[in-house]
Parts: sequence; C-alpha cells; structure tokens
Amino acid sequence: MGELRTFRARRKSAAERRALLSVQRELRLIDSCSRTKYLKDFREAFRCYERLLLPDEIESFAKACDILFIGDYHALPSSQQFTARLAIHLKQQGDRPVIVGLEPIFKRDQAILDDWQAGSVSDNELRTRLRFDNQWGYAWEPFIQMLHMLRQGCIPLFGLDC
Repeated sequence: MGELRTFRARRKSAAERRALLSVQRELRLIDSCSRTKYLKDFREAFRCYERLLLPDEIESFAKACDILFIGDYHALPSSQQFTARLAIHLKQQGDRPVIVGLEPIFKRDQAILDDWQAGSVSDNELRTRLRFDNQWGYAWEPFIQMLHMLRQGCIPLFGLDC
C-alpha cells in the first residue's frame, strides 16, 4: 500500500511540475522582461511569503505608515491598479498627504511629469519624452491607466532614481 501512495505522489508531483513549467513558459511569452537581472534579483529576494494579507489588513497597515513602499510586478496590470486604488483610498480616508513615487520615471524627467499632471502634455508625448519604451520595456497601457487614476484622484506623482 505504501508503494502505491509513493507512486501516486511521484505521479502527482510530476504532473504539478509539468503544469508549472507550462505556466512559466506562458508568462515568459507574455513578459519579455522576465529574464532581466531585475526580475532574477526580485525572485531571489522574495522566494516565499508568510501569508496573504486581507484588504482590511493592508489598509490598516498602510494607514499606520509614514512612508509605504509598494513593490509591484510591472508586467501585471492588476498590480498598478492596486497601487492606484490604495493611494486614492488612503487619501480619501486619511488626514495625511499621499504622494506616489514612480520607479520608471527618473527624477530628471519630473518637469515632464508635472506638465502631464497639469494637462499640458498628452499621453503620447509623455511616453515619448520619458523614453518609456526604450528605458522600461513594459506595457504602456497599464502604466498610463495607473497614472490617469492617480491624476484623477489628485495624487501628486514623483519620479524616483535608484
């Protein structure tokens, strides 16, 4: 009986590995940047997690912070949407100012971002002047959607350097 369980466990484990490899291949096709040093370092640093946080826990934690850093997976649009929704919610619910610093925008390009926030620069001009495609390489649409959400929520945006 023990041999049968071991055989089933190995078969299940092999099936799980095949399924995981399939998903990893799909992600690599979707995310052309998945093999970059940045993501390799990210995967190495965050191999596991303790547990999932519930939305109320995240909100409570975020409200208690003076500074909150949110790391996101840049190829995942829901990550940018989450960041924007959380920042807007914190501004609406809190009594402290909320600003968002953006890694893909360099400090040197702050004036361009300020002009976009003021409405004097179009989305396409912002993309071109930031050299977003050359500098970053991730999809523009989720990023600009996040910027629009933050601008509509009157959240000031700032470029960050390493």
